[in-house]
Amino acid sequence: MPQRVQPIAVAALAIGALLFMMGLYGLLGARSGLLSLVGLVLVLAGAGTLVVAQRPLVFKRPHGGVGAVAAVAALLHAFECFAEGLSDAAVIFFTWGMTPYCLCLLISSLGRSRAAPIVGGALALAVDTLVHFEVFIAPQGSTSGLLLIFVPFWNNLVIVPAGTVAAWLLVRRRLQP
Repeated sequence: MPQRVQPIAVAALAIGALLFMMGLYGLLGARSGLLSLVGLVLVLAGAGTLVVAQRPLVFKRPHGGVGAVAAVAALLHAFECFAEGLSDAAVIFFTWGMTPYCLCLLISSLGRSRAAPIVGGALALAVDTLVHFEVFIAPQGSTSGLLLIFVPFWNNLVIVPAGTVAAWLLVRRRLQP
C-alpha cells in the first residue's frame, strides 16, 4: 500500500466511527441521521481501502488464534440459541451472532498481518460474554434480550474493526526499525 494512502484510510475509519456514533446518539442535532450515514460510509471506505490495498491480495488459511476465538464464540452462541431446541429463529440468531467472527476469519485470511483479527475477535467475544451474563444470568429488565439483536451489529461495525486496526498498527509499529 502506498505510504500516503494508509494514514488517510485509518483517518477515514476513525472519523467515520466517531461520526457514526455521535449521529446515532443524536449528538449532532437535526443532521444526526445524515452524518451517521456519512460516518458509516467512511468506515466502510476506510476498511475497504486497507483491505484492497494489501499486496498481494491472496486468500490464505486464517490464523489459528482467530479460529480458536471463533470456535469459543460458536460454543457460546450455540448454547444461547439451541438450548431449547432447533428452530428457524435459533438458526437466524446463531448466524447473526457469528457474523463478527466470520468477519475476523475473512480479515485473517487476507494480507500479511493475519494475527491482528485475534484482538478484534477477542474483544467481540468479551462483549458477547458480558451480554450473555446480562441476558441469561442477571437480567436487569425485560428489554435485556434486545442486546442479542444489537450487539452483533456493534461488534461488526465498531469492536472488531477497531480492535483489529489497533492491533495491526501496534504490530506494524513494532516491526518498523
